[in-house]
Amino acid sequence: MNRNRLAALVVGIALATSGLATTASASTHTTDSHGSQAACGASKYAKPANTHSTRVIVTGSCGLIRIKPGTTRNVKVCFKPSSGGTQCVNKYTYAKKGQWTTLATDVKAGTKYLLNFKATNKSSGLIAD
Repeated sequence: MNRNRLAALVVGIALATSGLATTASASTHTTDSHGSQAACGASKYAKPANTHSTRVIVTGSCGLIRIKPGTTRNVKVCFKPSSGGTQCVNKYTYAKKGQWTTLATDVKAGTKYLLNFKATNKSSGLIAD
């Protein structure tokens, strides 16, 4: 099992036990470097320099959180549950420039989260959720 799938499995289990998980479908597809498809649309994200995290984002009906960064980055998802606080995935995922990378699966529509980057450099790209 590769590192991305293991991280996605851990996130899926954590979400399922916290009540944030579900499955969803839509008609638009994005495809990653391994040929996996996610039913979702893409929008732009931007993280300013000298910070680790993006603003809080609310998921659509994709069921996945994926990014296609403009530069190669180590990134993880941090969820913002309605009970308060922040719950981050334990490990960073290596997201290659110009390639779709899955950061979380089985994510319920309307879930609040942010992207946490290991480096503080400015980062922008596409996000599908």
